[in-house]
Amino acid sequence: MSTETNTEVKTTKTVTPKLRCIVTGVERITSRTQLERRVKRTNGDVEKYLARYISRDALRLLRAGKSLEETRKELNSTETAPIDQFFLQEAIRINGKWSQEAEAEVPVVPTVAADVLDAV
Repeated sequence: MSTETNTEVKTTKTVTPKLRCIVTGVERITSRTQLERRVKRTNGDVEKYLARYISRDALRLLRAGKSLEETRKELNSTETAPIDQFFLQEAIRINGKWSQEAEAEVPVVPTVAADVLDAV
């Protein structure tokens, strides 16, 4: 009589986090440690950070005062989904290198409606 033991080898595959820019739609891979550092800005809410991620290039243009549409056009984005102004301001606040003092002075991103009103 032979006794065989069936041992299952469990393999766990770690999923590498992907960040998708809400402005351009461009995806990039990040490390778990970097994601954990950035999530601290949203009080530990990973889903909130992932839903508000903005790429470095798009963030630079938005902080320089470009509108959402101008930023998308300059970065050759195919993304066309509208973004609420308040949501965009919050996303700008939690992305990139940002000091505590500067956090109070988040730039207002112009919208098309504001540009049209200014012309009138």
